[in-house]
Amino acid sequence: MTLLGFMLLLVVCSFLATFAFSILMVALVTVLAIPTRIRALAYPVLTVTLVAQAYFWGLWAAYCSMMAMEWSASATFPPIYYLVALGGVTSPIGWMSHKEMATARSGGEAVGIQRGTVLYGSIALAAYIVFSIWPTARQTIYPWIAG
Repeated sequence: MTLLGFMLLLVVCSFLATFAFSILMVALVTVLAIPTRIRALAYPVLTVTLVAQAYFWGLWAAYCSMMAMEWSASATFPPIYYLVALGGVTSPIGWMSHKEMATARSGGEAVGIQRGTVLYGSIALAAYIVFSIWPTARQTIYPWIAG
């Protein structure tokens, strides 16, 4: 159980999280795009997508926190695992933001992407800190994940 092995695991899992998030968003946008043509339904649809994304990034933070806790249990310097996992929490969000910025068609769209990155990055970081300090919170919100 080396730090390098932990980092490799986080890289692989970050890729999988990005892939899973993409599938989630395609499914949500496809299903929820139909009623958005009706102006009154636009905000409820946006709320559903916001909640789904926040839940997903909270889940990712819970997973990173759980892995840091497990891998650091037998380490000589446990805080390094928490710091590496902290970077792992935000890396998929940052990578996807970078890719979205490359396709932005206007300055307004780029600002929207930055706002979303800050919002979801903040949610993920806050969740990671909470789940690292209070592991029981992770088990309360996501009882179906191991740990």
